[in-house]
Amino acid sequence: MIEATVGDLLDGTLWSIERDHIGEMPSDLSDVSVIDGWQARQPKVYVVRDGDVVFYVGQSDGPVERLEAHVGRGAWGWTGTSSLGRTIEDNLPGARDWTIELWTVQECKEALADETTKLWRWDKDSAEQAMLHSRHPCLNVTHNENGQRLPDCYRGKNLAVDLSVTVSDFVPFA
Repeated sequence: MIEATVGDLLDGTLWSIERDHIGEMPSDLSDVSVIDGWQARQPKVYVVRDGDVVFYVGQSDGPVERLEAHVGRGAWGWTGTSSLGRTIEDNLPGARDWTIELWTVQECKEALADETTKLWRWDKDSAEQAMLHSRHPCLNVTHNENGQRLPDCYRGKNLAVDLSVTVSDFVPFA
């Protein structure tokens, strides 16, 4: 697992941290075993947390690029921020010290083996779902039935997401 900080993400140094950990893409693309080994070292699941408070679990073939999109940067084609990005923004400068974990699928499988023995296949989607089930993040909605409420100390001016609020709180039914 690669461990970095939100500050690394905001400063643009998370790319080099990831590259230093997994190495450069092999130059000899004809050797399938070398390519497979390099691809197996590619992180696919990311976790953003502050100590024991887990804010978000996500998956992507490009987790650093996806994290940049959460904070309104990167090449994902939109400039807004997500609930994670707004929560980070609301908690600066302290949020710079929050931890970002980048996990490979195999690392997720090994870390969660006892909790996920029913999984018959492991890919980035199932690894993310296993991490969601294990970590109960505050800001994820999909596949996060037991998500934790965002602690009040992290609620800022944008009031990122409140999982205790339901649609019926906003839509009057006759």
